[in-house]
Amino acid sequence: MSRTIFLDIDGVLNSREYLISLPKPEGLIVEANIEHHIDPVRVERLNKIGGAIVISSTWRLFHSHVEIGAMLERRGLRSRSLVLGATPDLGNRGDEITHWVSRRKLDRFVVLDDTDDGLKQFGRRFIHVRDGLEDAHVERAIELLRRRP
Repeated sequence: MSRTIFLDIDGVLNSREYLISLPKPEGLIVEANIEHHIDPVRVERLNKIGGAIVISSTWRLFHSHVEIGAMLERRGLRSRSLVLGATPDLGNRGDEITHWVSRRKLDRFVVLDDTDDGLKQFGRRFIHVRDGLEDAHVERAIELLRRRP
């Protein structure tokens, strides 16, 4: 099966520093322009990893994977078609990813997330991104996706 990235957005495709740098005109509801929370620099790093993307972020509860794919493409993702879908809402991110993996029999995948909500079960495949995707995370993801299970 193809290489798959389970992608959280907040904390992975942005950082505290990036969010603080965003202009916040008085009266603007920040969530109205949520796409701008995606840092193009982090998206370029995501492009370097390669592979299909499954949205595991809570963004999937408010936007379809197609909408999120379009947002990511506008922020620099090579192609929105890389976004295959989104995990189901089962209340625990680890269970949600396990559900997706078991139904599709994935053997090469990584989880990029800034929280560990049930994700430690994935061992090395879980890449804990604490404040924005960095080159070291990218290198580790590439290494893990190249390996045979």
